[in-house]
Amino acid sequence: MLLLCATVLVFAAYKSENAENQLDFIWILSGAVCVLLFFFGERRVLDSRETLIILGTPTDNNEFAGAFIVPIALGAYKLFQTKNWGLRLIYLGLIVAEIYAILLTGSRGALLGAITAIVITILLSKKISLKYLKKKMKTEMI
Repeated sequence: MLLLCATVLVFAAYKSENAENQLDFIWILSGAVCVLLFFFGERRVLDSRETLIILGTPTDNNEFAGAFIVPIALGAYKLFQTKNWGLRLIYLGLIVAEIYAILLTGSRGALLGAITAIVITILLSKKISLKYLKKKMKTEMI
């Protein structure tokens, strides 16, 4: 679904300045759709392991949780870049729902990926210098 939307968007908005924002929106929207599929999807135990049934297809929890990493990173970036408080609340709500879904899947790799994506996004969007960060860490350790 995401690949189809992105392909149509790229061909429709070739050389458009707004194409990047539209791709970000598609990723964030796909994260919201995945949250809905997760919370309203079916769960079964197959081979002594809980498996998600998404649109009639058995899906591994770890693979499905990995789908949240990019939408979480883009949502965090948009959260820090936008000045509109309504949009900020929407982005924050989606990030919290996606992290909660990752926690419920039990995927440690996706949780580590989401935390890493958020930290890197905060560092890059707030333009924190690595020299300042090293200096601050050294003074805190001493």
